[in-house]
Amino acid sequence: MLGPKEEPGIAKNVHAIEWLKTELATQLGGLYRALLSARKDAVVECLAAIISCSYLLARRLGVSFRRIDARIDQRLHSSIRDEHQLETWYGDLSTLVEYREGQKKGRE
Repeated sequence: MLGPKEEPGIAKNVHAIEWLKTELATQLGGLYRALLSARKDAVVECLAAIISCSYLLARRLGVSFRRIDARIDQRLHSSIRDEHQLETWYGDLSTLVEYREGQKKGRE
């Protein structure tokens, strides 16, 4: 059984998770609207919010940023090996891998 000090923390965390889920849905809707209007600044704003919210939601769910990053890297390399269409057509996945590796080197 939880003590009185722990209950508000759990409720607060549940509230934060629900808020982040709502924010993700809101930003996804905003992204669709921005794509329709072809407003690049609005597209960038929504994409940044979606990525940020995803990381924060992961943290609230007990998943570290590093674990998310590692899984992203695994997915990218796997998709490159499997010749994903975006990689075959445009080289997007390799470009993202190169970008992420450059970001990591800049932090070291």
